[in-house]
Amino acid sequence: MKNKLMLLLLALLSAMVSACAATPNQPEKKSSFLMDAARKEHASTQATKQREEQQFAQMLARLKQRNAIQEARATISRGNYYVMGYNTGRGGMVIPGIVVSQNRCRVQLMDGMGDMIFGDNHMKYRIAAKRFANQFNQVMLPYCR
Repeated sequence: MKNKLMLLLLALLSAMVSACAATPNQPEKKSSFLMDAARKEHASTQATKQREEQQFAQMLARLKQRNAIQEARATISRGNYYVMGYNTGRGGMVIPGIVVSQNRCRVQLMDGMGDMIFGDNHMKYRIAAKRFANQFNQVMLPYCR
């Protein structure tokens, strides 16, 4: 009985060893698949960043052609009162030059702000947009208190 049990165990062990040797190495295939997916995702992210950077370069060029003080005065002359602001993501709303709780005018939200920066053109646009909004809001301030 002992010999039969021993033979059975040896046969089982032998079968397990040969099964392990015959099975291809699956983790490499999964790893390769994951690496390909990561490369594609990275390429997609890079393409998105490049597209956004081009868009913000154009937005910056258009913004530089505008005059915040003249636009605010023209808006006031039409009886349209609003301030420019932006959301900072988790930080909430910011209205450059005005305390949010003291504002009584509607807020026009600016594009391209938030908590993500795509590159140098985006950063330059954000700085210029904040400056523009601050100048605009300073002219609008007496009408929005």
